Amino acid sequence: MIGINLELVEEGLVTIQDNTPWAMSEGRKATLANAKAAYDMGVNMILLTGNPGNGISNKAISDSLKTIGSQMRDNLILA
Repeated sequence: MIGINLELVEEGLVTIQDNTPWAMSEGRKATLANAKAAYDMGVNMILLTGNPGNGISNKAISDSLKTIGSQMRDNLILA
């Protein structure tokens, strides 16, 4: 089994880390496109995490789980 971490963010939020080396990159975001790309590269499990400094909210968690889960639930384990 191969697992990766993708981070949840709420789009449009300016965060305290935007201008630091730890700023969120597109490839780290918990998006459907990134989940599909990861699956195509052999990933079986995605751990969704949230860093308060990157704009995590309950809405972002719910939206991401719904979006990725509705399209990829037969292919990936979401945790």
